[in-house]
Amino acid sequence: MNVRREGCADMHDTNMPDQVKYQKLFMGIILASFTHELRNQLATVKELSGLQQDRIAVDRTVQDVPGLVTALKSVDEQVDHAIQLISFLNRFAHRMDSEESFYSVVNALDELMVLVRRLARQKSVMLETDFAASIPRIVGSPADLQMLVFFLLDEKIRGLPPGGTILVRAREEHGGVMVTIGSSGAAPEGGDHDSRCPRSVLLSVAGAMGAEVIDSDDGQETGIVLRGAW
Repeated sequence: MNVRREGCADMHDTNMPDQVKYQKLFMGIILASFTHELRNQLATVKELSGLQQDRIAVDRTVQDVPGLVTALKSVDEQVDHAIQLISFLNRFAHRMDSEESFYSVVNALDELMVLVRRLARQKSVMLETDFAASIPRIVGSPADLQMLVFFLLDEKIRGLPPGGTILVRAREEHGGVMVTIGSSGAAPEGGDHDSRCPRSVLLSVAGAMGAEVIDSDDGQETGIVLRGAW
């Protein structure tokens, strides 16, 4: 892509309290979205369970065995989905156990995508991913990467009309890892929405990671170049 480079701000260019403020905002948005999704899953389980209890109370012989089996399978599916969400949130939380670790970029991005899909659905924006399986593990902060990708992704989501598409890709490139966030679909009239996190803060986070943030000339794609060692 033709790019304009924003570089990577030095980690001291932005006050640490600002970074902490937006880290808290990031965590708050993720937790709010997650708990809302989990509540919906549990509400569905409760409704399905209640309906079957009512059927059994009315007809203790339960003539419609296939219907009951189908309903129980639906309950199992909802419970499995809820367990999966909790597992992803648990791994997401443990990303902050240490400032630096030897981690899989793909796994960190997979976790984030699961937790932010609801935000895309709320805007009727399709979120797609294309992560190369061959990307090696790198040394760095997965929590910082997730925060950086989230706010850049959120910026794209907020700037697209319903029906737009966002593609998040990750691949090995030039001895590092390139993560790109591309959008397709016309921006709403009046221009893009402002990001919930200033670019100065994101560039500071990128700088602390030894990463670089670049934008395509048309503004449709944003890339993160990770130069972590492996």
